[in-house]
Amino acid sequence: MSNRHQICAALLVFSSLSLAQEAPAPATDASAAASDRTAAPSAQIPTPSLSGSAAASGEEAEGFSLPGGMGYTPLNFTPGQGTFDRAPLNFSTTASLGYDDNVYSTKDNEHGSMITSLTEGVDLLLSQDRFALSLGANAGGQYYWDRSGDQLTPTGGLNLVTAYKLSPRAQLSGVVNATYTNQPTVSTINGAVQSRGQEYFIINSKFDLLYSWLPRVSTDTTYSINGIYYKNSAVDQNDSTTQTIGQSVRYQFSRLITGVLEGRYSQVQYNSNISDTNLY
Repeated sequence: MSNRHQICAALLVFSSLSLAQEAPAPATDASAAASDRTAAPSAQIPTPSLSGSAAASGEEAEGFSLPGGMGYTPLNFTPGQGTFDRAPLNFSTTASLGYDDNVYSTKDNEHGSMITSLTEGVDLLLSQDRFALSLGANAGGQYYWDRSGDQLTPTGGLNLVTAYKLSPRAQLSGVVNATYTNQPTVSTINGAVQSRGQEYFIINSKFDLLYSWLPRVSTDTTYSINGIYYKNSAVDQNDSTTQTIGQSVRYQFSRLITGVLEGRYSQVQYNSNISDTNLY
């Protein structure tokens, strides 16, 4: 297999929340909380902020800032604040009825069918002085009323966002999103846009090591792995795995503006005759 090389460097300035710094001790309320979490159980990329309001004591609590980039939006956890007065573990059941006008994803001889979907979900939120976790998972299935062959398609998803402070200056964080489905999707990184009715598993993940050298200067070392894998061996030549490592230097101009100088190296591996790709 041959390789392709490309050099890539970027200088970005974007709106973000402040990076982890030495700050006053966080609130010690037993019901330590993060704010509204909107990462859906469908295992899509989390996009909204997770910040909360000021603590009841009036002191500013130290939070967890997760950097963006590579298709992800910056996130922020604030222990001791927000909506963590709810039970940390919640369960949900979702049922729906729909219609697919082209169940085989073909250009000709389109065939439609009613669909019944049932999903069981679990939602977990945990937060302490040095650790925060948001976890959503679901499993279920879709039943096609009028489809030849197997009429039942299993589905599932996982959405994990977590952060841990190794020290007042260093923080390790991770975002993992995984979905098993047979529907095309453009809502996630590396999502299938044409599934031809084939079941596939897709995973997107990113891990960051943030280190604050000075109050305004920090670095972010990143590792990301994304993949898409089809169940049917007849189409698994479309399987691919992408691994990326990156290093960035960040300068915080203000509370909302951060400048980023970043370099990345990526490798894409295909389960086919397509040449593997290296991106710099």
